[in-house]
Amino acid sequence: MPIHPVCNSFIGCNFKKIENSSLDIPLREWEDYYSKLIKAKLKYNEPISILGHPDDISIDLLRYIFKKVNNFSILNTKMIDFAYWWKKRTRIKIRIIFERS
Repeated sequence: MPIHPVCNSFIGCNFKKIENSSLDIPLREWEDYYSKLIKAKLKYNEPISILGHPDDISIDLLRYIFKKVNNFSILNTKMIDFAYWWKKRTRIKIRIIFERS
């Protein structure tokens, strides 16, 4: 399942290329990062899953992410519901018949 399973704490440390960095990355940089991530996932029709620790992500960034997701009319769901859908999806059998015209 193609997702973005990296929490914001890990990104924060690597974003600044400084070990044990504090997460004082400007909000605009986070917004740009997640905007590019969402657009890339949409381009390839991949699911988007953004993980993070509640004490490491700002409410302003969460609002931005959800606004962005809503602007694209992307389904917003819990991981468990997505997992059920994904399992159900794998059981679908597709049969393609080609007819010559």
